[in-house]
Amino acid sequence: MKILYIVFIAVVVFLNQAYASCGDYPIIKGKRSDGRVVSVYIKDDYIMGTDSWGGEYGKDIALSQSEVLGIFYDWVSKSDQFNSVKVFSISLNRHGCSELKDKWYYTISYNPLVNGLELQDVGFWLIILLDGRVVEPVVE
Repeated sequence: MKILYIVFIAVVVFLNQAYASCGDYPIIKGKRSDGRVVSVYIKDDYIMGTDSWGGEYGKDIALSQSEVLGIFYDWVSKSDQFNSVKVFSISLNRHGCSELKDKWYYTISYNPLVNGLELQDVGFWLIILLDGRVVEPVVE
């Protein structure tokens, strides 16, 4: 019985180590024209805390596109880097980690407007999890 318990603990530890590495890799990454790299990482505890959705037809998703845009524009209104944006795309993406097959998030690609001029470059993304939390990119 003791050996079975030790094997069980070893399997749990192994699976946790395999899972823990998911948040160490960017879900999206790009290089801006000035050479800086922009990446987005979703912390493991962030994505685990969201609602699950299997992508099935007829099943409602936890957060509608309309709600996502509301969260996005609220985030924009609090920004001190730009005063307006032009949304380029909104996509619903499945998290790529094999341990999290039913976890999804929205990606909004946008171009900031500064003094009326549209800035077009890589890395203007905002991630919105299905529980409404925002994940901002990291500029390296």
